[in-house]
Amino acid sequence: MAISYVGATTNSDAANTSHWQSVFGIGAAAGDLAVSFFSWNGSPGTVTLPAGWAHVPGTGTGFWGTPTNPKQTLIYKVLTQADIDAALFETLTSSSIAWGGTTQVYRGVDQTTPVGTASTNGSGSNGSTLTALSVNVSNVDSWLMCGGGSNSSSVTMSSNTLGVERADVGAGKACFTADSNGAHGSTGASGNYTMTTSSS
Repeated sequence: MAISYVGATTNSDAANTSHWQSVFGIGAAAGDLAVSFFSWNGSPGTVTLPAGWAHVPGTGTGFWGTPTNPKQTLIYKVLTQADIDAALFETLTSSSIAWGGTTQVYRGVDQTTPVGTASTNGSGSNGSTLTALSVNVSNVDSWLMCGGGSNSSSVTMSSNTLGVERADVGAGKACFTADSNGAHGSTGASGNYTMTTSSS
């Protein structure tokens, strides 16, 4: 079965909170892959993932910043019917903070190894161009996904060189994602992709 895009949802909270909630795209079914990307400013302390969720390989427990003070996290889970029935999940943190998050759902993924690896990049300086660094693609049928975030709550994605923008959060903390909208078609280094934002 070829991979296909099901849907995306966004959520955010400009007020400080230790409960980060996200919901699944309409039409999600058991066996679909949910990928959630959270962005924040400051230090959330310890981030506790919901049962069964995991960090995407290559992203550690968070990235852009330091291991003890990351700014973003990328997590995934192959959904069960119980997940669908619950409709949402919460990521808990040990301290309250403003945040933004997106969740994309995909169908037709490998049930044993639904995600490959990721690369991370970040900067403490202002700029309107974000670079998603190359990853090694091991399966020609793989889709690629990129995401970015900002300390500002008003920054949005203007364009990207990867494919189709899927989600854009402009409240809480900026968070946006895009994917290739189809199989990459080759193995090896994917090459870099860029995202342009509405402001620096």
